[in-house]
Amino acid sequence: MKKPVKVAYLSEFSEIAILEKSETDSDGDSYWSCTLEMIGYENMVIEKFPNKKFMKYISELQDLACKMGNFLRKPVITPIGVISVSQTQEYCPSSDQDEMTTGVEKIYKTLKLNFVDTHEYRRVNSEEFRGYVDLAYYHRLQSILVEQGYTWAGDIENMTVAEELRDYNSRTFIRTMINSTHNTHNTNISVYHFNPKIPLGFLSQIKAFDCETEFSPEKYLVTSNASANSFDYPPGFDAIHLPANTDYKVILKTHYQRLQKAISTWNLSPTPLHSLEDILAMQKRMQQAKNAHRKRIGYITQEELNRFKVDPQIAQEVGRKLRERFSRET
Repeated sequence: MKKPVKVAYLSEFSEIAILEKSETDSDGDSYWSCTLEMIGYENMVIEKFPNKKFMKYISELQDLACKMGNFLRKPVITPIGVISVSQTQEYCPSSDQDEMTTGVEKIYKTLKLNFVDTHEYRRVNSEEFRGYVDLAYYHRLQSILVEQGYTWAGDIENMTVAEELRDYNSRTFIRTMINSTHNTHNTNISVYHFNPKIPLGFLSQIKAFDCETEFSPEKYLVTSNASANSFDYPPGFDAIHLPANTDYKVILKTHYQRLQKAISTWNLSPTPLHSLEDILAMQKRMQQAKNAHRKRIGYITQEELNRFKVDPQIAQEVGRKLRERFSRET
């Protein structure tokens, strides 16, 4: 039987909980460890510390929990105060069946968001996003690239993921540029800023710079400083993800070096891009290639399931249920 841990809830309706448990190390010393958990997001963990320092750190954790509760507008029905027996309840981790259901739902939602048939886009005015993104970042890079001979194609919002971003109190748009220098017209440059308005550092912002070149409806070259998601690219995608703080000049240089190598080794010519319509058509083909790959592999692999930290004992069943669910919808 799994050892129970103590849980202190902000309120009976809250999606936030403070989990505390004790452990003993090899020297026989006891420690407490605490986690501030927000359901559906990454956990924020405070490192373990000796019992005598517990009250100091738990008060800091409670303060963070209150801030998160205020942000989500969750009423604190039972004041947290100092955790005591009256404010905690014994909680045994979910059964395998509950964990399986949770795992299926979480991964299904992520798969559905990333691999719907077509992502819908709309043209936007950047001023709509004032207060959500760093507009100066967009304008600075656009000015630099235009001076170097690039063409601004337009500003767009991905409406398919816009609803998901609202969960983070966030909005963003993509500024698209085309490398029109030396009559190349073969690479889409996407600039965007994801800035989640969630406190406590659960999610970090990123100022992304992507380079994408198409060689065929199933063969693409991608260079980006945005982190890769949990799902693998199709075999025809040659993608690398550089560190988030990589300068745009390094990203461009890296992409063009890779582009020259791809042209010589693939024996293919890049698809020409001259307008926003060309870029959106390319994005549609990229999405179709990703969707087709998902169907070919049964929607998710064991390695991808491992990235979601699914219990290995139920991972195979989670994968089976996901495949069944997607098969019913197609």
